[in-house]
Amino acid sequence: MKFRLLVSSDVHGTVMPYRYSDLKPCDHGFLKVKATMKKCIDENTVIIDNGDILEGSPLLSYHYRYEKDEKNPMLSCTENFVDYFNIGNHDFNNGPEELFDYISKSTGTCICGNIRYHDVPIGKEYVIHTLKDGTRLAFIGACTQYIPNWEKPENIEGFSFEDACVFFQRMCRKVKEEERPDVLIAVYHGGYEKDFEGRELIPDTGENEAYRIAESVPEIDILITGHLHLSIAGTLFGKPTSQTRPNGVEFALIDYDTDAKTGEVKLIPSTAEADPKELSSFEEIEKRVSKWLDSPMGRVRGTDLRIKDEEEARLHKHPLVSFLNQVEKEVTGAELASTAIFSGAIGFPQEITIRDIVSTYVYPNTLVMMEIDGKILKEYLERCAEYFKEEDGKIVP
Repeated sequence: MKFRLLVSSDVHGTVMPYRYSDLKPCDHGFLKVKATMKKCIDENTVIIDNGDILEGSPLLSYHYRYEKDEKNPMLSCTENFVDYFNIGNHDFNNGPEELFDYISKSTGTCICGNIRYHDVPIGKEYVIHTLKDGTRLAFIGACTQYIPNWEKPENIEGFSFEDACVFFQRMCRKVKEEERPDVLIAVYHGGYEKDFEGRELIPDTGENEAYRIAESVPEIDILITGHLHLSIAGTLFGKPTSQTRPNGVEFALIDYDTDAKTGEVKLIPSTAEADPKELSSFEEIEKRVSKWLDSPMGRVRGTDLRIKDEEEARLHKHPLVSFLNQVEKEVTGAELASTAIFSGAIGFPQEITIRDIVSTYVYPNTLVMMEIDGKILKEYLERCAEYFKEEDGKIVP
């Protein structure tokens, strides 16, 4: 018996097939994911979203600011399409009300079991999905427990976060013994702390545990991951495993043979044309978003704050960074400020609009002021330096 999983992850509120910075069309967004997935569906297909869907785009920024009483745009995208969905760390960014609104109104089933609200899991601890021939698939979902290290305290009040690896060890053993499914699928909103050869990929803080989960939970047959935004398709400790880039530029297709206990993983680019009817359903809110984005915010005089070369701007401090640092210092009263240049940042033209701001700072990040000593400052500078390396006599990322 064979079945197919289609998996999106880290869509970050990206719906439309164009960039908000210049409105140029591009192959991203949930509507293109959906259209491309539809070409891959067979009679034994299950569709999963692996979290971080409720934050990260101007569309959602506008929705939460001005139309939060209206239906969340991401509900319209996933409605009667996604079978099961996990919760990601960014899905907490707009508070529990928005999170639970999405969970309660979704037509799919939430499978995040390691996060509890007043001791009640926010999703199912596990789900048994039965295919037409009687094959039983167990889905178990969990999110990185590292959320309290980032999130505003008021957004996670009443929540508790169990270590994802510990949760999978406990729950997979329980489900295997009590339910005896034919296949057990772990859906993890977290990344790999090691590469497939066992070498450190990122510092092992507990934020990302996919390698540890694959190694220590033998009951898992398929491991789906996310969070780090990497394109990964392969087999780890005999388990087909995947991770996709963000914003809906691709999704994972996993074909699994229950008899052979083997699977093939592919990453599929979201290249199909979006359904015109679905595009038209977003037309009115997109007009309002575009009007808001084109609102004037200020003017630049005497300097050029546009970014023409991202890496050059990072290597030799760009005037945009100096400007943003100065703004942050004036707002907070701090002595030092630290600003990053995000991928795709365009900087500011002479007439600055909200579109220019959200195209340079895509995410509505939180500005934090803290007291540090010289030791921490030195460690911070060394950490910044780790971004670069020397290659063939040149400094590169």
